[in-house]
Amino acid sequence: MSYELTWGSPLGKSCIDLKSALSNWLGTRLIFLGDNTRGIPIDDDGQNKFADWNNDLKRHGHALKRYARFRGWKTDATDVGFTDDQVDDEAVDAMVFVAKAFHHLWD
Repeated sequence: MSYELTWGSPLGKSCIDLKSALSNWLGTRLIFLGDNTRGIPIDDDGQNKFADWNNDLKRHGHALKRYARFRGWKTDATDVGFTDDQVDDEAVDAMVFVAKAFHHLWD
């Protein structure tokens, strides 16, 4: 197959740096959900499963967007008061949140 049909395609280009493409895509959508969703996940007893659902969605969404910006796209996080370790750790925390909340990512 030609380069244009594999790594040169839009899908191929995003796969070259999947961590940046995924964190930017997912972060944008978590922020949107946090700003716009009206439902909250509840457990079998009717209790809120996540302490601060909307803010958690936005916080983790911003962490993923920061990861794409500062780690994937190689800009300097220290300019805005973050260390590379903070950006990495917050992105991992965001992905753990997404895994735990996976079945609740709807509106």
